[in-house]
Amino acid sequence: MPTMNDSENLQQVFSKFSEDFNTLVSFHNNLLSSKGVDDQYKELLFETLFFRLFRLYENTIGDFFIQYSLMASKHPDQYTCYISPKDEVHAQKLLAGGLVQSDDTVRLDWAKPNQVKTKAEIFFSTENPIYIELGANSNSDIIKSAEVIRNYIAHNSPESRKRFTRVASSFIPSASPDSILSAGVFLMTTPKIGCSRNKEIFMFFANSIYNFFDDIKTFFDEQSEE
Repeated sequence: MPTMNDSENLQQVFSKFSEDFNTLVSFHNNLLSSKGVDDQYKELLFETLFFRLFRLYENTIGDFFIQYSLMASKHPDQYTCYISPKDEVHAQKLLAGGLVQSDDTVRLDWAKPNQVKTKAEIFFSTENPIYIELGANSNSDIIKSAEVIRNYIAHNSPESRKRFTRVASSFIPSASPDSILSAGVFLMTTPKIGCSRNKEIFMFFANSIYNFFDDIKTFFDEQSEE
């Protein structure tokens, strides 16, 4: 069985996610209840909130891979892990395939669900909860859409707008491409149809990402009780 320290490090990943998530939602709720906030300013804040939400998703995935690999490699009788990292830095280098930048830093990309799922299969197994959760088309599609929105907010390039417009149109089928002016307006919208029916789009993504990690946490909570 994993020691308390091993499992605590993994639990801290979920605890930190929950704490940071609650901070974002609290800020969101305060923004909605604030009176007299300029619409353009509100749009900008919604885009900032979403950018931070996706960054939180990426950071949590990365932290999970590191802490899981450290814990699982010590307990091969209970978990499957095909690497044996010595510490967090070594785990990062192994997960990056040994590719270290010239300044000795490690750059890992956790944005694309297909790549994350492949990493989970290569380093852990198809029984790992990250692999299982991203194997669900609904989760994978939501993360892919979130990445497209994040990229549009970050770059505002013609190509990123083209991809963003496709995502936006899937949530708001009645809207013409030219009517979707900004990511902020899109995120504040509450569609009457579609997967985000009667739900503000920002909170649809926020709750989806929260449920994604909560399902993974539940997997380990149930294992620890066995």
